Amino acid sequence: MRLLFKIVFISCILINSVFGIDENDWKRDALEYKVKEFAENNYVMEYKFEQTNKTLIRKLVKKYDEKGKRVDKQEYRYGILHAEYIDKLDDTGNRFINTKYIPDIRRESITNRTVKSNKKIVTNTDEMSFYSKNRYMYDDNRNVIEWANYKHDGTLLSKYNYKYDKKGNIIEDTFNGINGVLKWKNIYKYDNKGQIIEKTVYKYESLYAKYTFEYDGFGNMTEEFRYEPDEESNIMKLIGISEYEYIYW
Repeated sequence: MRLLFKIVFISCILINSVFGIDENDWKRDALEYKVKEFAENNYVMEYKFEQTNKTLIRKLVKKYDEKGKRVDKQEYRYGILHAEYIDKLDDTGNRFINTKYIPDIRRESITNRTVKSNKKIVTNTDEMSFYSKNRYMYDDNRNVIEWANYKHDGTLLSKYNYKYDKKGNIIEDTFNGINGVLKWKNIYKYDNKGQIIEKTVYKYESLYAKYTFEYDGFGNMTEEFRYEPDEESNIMKLIGISEYEYIYW
């Protein structure tokens, strides 16, 4: 659920990675202030016999040191530990090593990345695969306005486009698949603090879902509500809730 929300921060992440802006994992995870521990709880709503039940299906816990470096991430499903992740850079600072621990299994993957850039267009190619490449375009304010993925022969695989308000907030993004067919469109609304308070999702131009968000005094999200059109009543029905908890340094 939070994954859908976080697409709003994609432009900041891409800009920072390309232009070398220094940041910590608090910023990468879109967290405000000094968070020591963060927990995300995902619930689904079940409506049976005029009763409403809220069932926890997934929990994600992240821990950070005092400088904002993430030191541990754990994922639970239905109350059982599913996986634990430890991320770090190697001694050269060039290779990002992700270690994933699952009960009785240990898996490690290494990603090499090189970035070539000019003023307007950025190409990012994964050294470990020649299957595809990414192409980023920016406006004069260094906002990402297009992110396209191509096969090695130049065939378009997917493309994202972004629109911004005068404050630099994303107010609309679209996703086009193979041959440029529009698949998804998201429209965002903000409060006077620049926090997203509503997100409306369209699939093939038809209303698919709506999200509303609430925040604490530090600006971190505390609740996320998901609504979908009810086929019988044709009104928006609450189908999922995400609750976020924070411990600060």
